[in-house]
Amino acid sequence: MSSQSPYEFKVRHVILLFLALSVPFSLLNFSAYLKGNMPSISQALYSTVFILLWFGCAFFLSNKNVGIKAASWFWGGGALLLIPGYFGIFNLPVLFIFAGSLYGLRYFIGLPSDMNFALIGILIAYGVTLMGWLLGKLKGSPQ
Repeated sequence: MSSQSPYEFKVRHVILLFLALSVPFSLLNFSAYLKGNMPSISQALYSTVFILLWFGCAFFLSNKNVGIKAASWFWGGGALLLIPGYFGIFNLPVLFIFAGSLYGLRYFIGLPSDMNFALIGILIAYGVTLMGWLLGKLKGSPQ
């Protein structure tokens, strides 16, 4: 047995789940994002479904604090990894993982596809995650 606590291992599993959730939606949206084009209605729908999935994950993981901690690490880490982009450091993988899946939200938000949009998208996703977690906590399913 390793020196890791089981709790840390669970957070890592949830973060890997979040990555696995983000990549397919990034693939669906990233062609428009890469070119800076306005997202199509289908890409807006993909991003909306992605956000709803995050809400659902947070809601159902609310009775386990591992979910909100993993989401905080995921979105907080994504925001921190975007900061080098402000200084001209190429960060395409970070944009792909954290902003690509959210790019369809640009259909509803009139912002250019830049780092500000990526950070606002992350804030929206994290806010929806917090709402799902809080509603799940209010639901109060005893275990």
